[in-house]
Amino acid sequence: MKYKKVQIEWNDAYHPTASWLSVNEIADIYKSEVFKVTNIGWLLFEDKRYVVLASKRSDNWGDFGAVIMIPKGMIVKRKLLK
Repeated sequence: MKYKKVQIEWNDAYHPTASWLSVNEIADIYKSEVFKVTNIGWLLFEDKRYVVLASKRSDNWGDFGAVIMIPKGMIVKRKLLK
């Protein structure tokens, strides 16, 4: 089966610290921080909730590695690669 190569830009979830913070400190962090991630890989599966990408593929066996499932609500941009 032939899989499409895609580039997905998405906003990742973020856990700023393990310590306790005031509401004002939390607001300052979340106002200033965006954690944009870009993944490039083969689109293995997609439904209305998720896209599933693999960034590694074995030419010998056809197996995939470095698989990630990204919620569609976090996707900012998507591009089909050649």
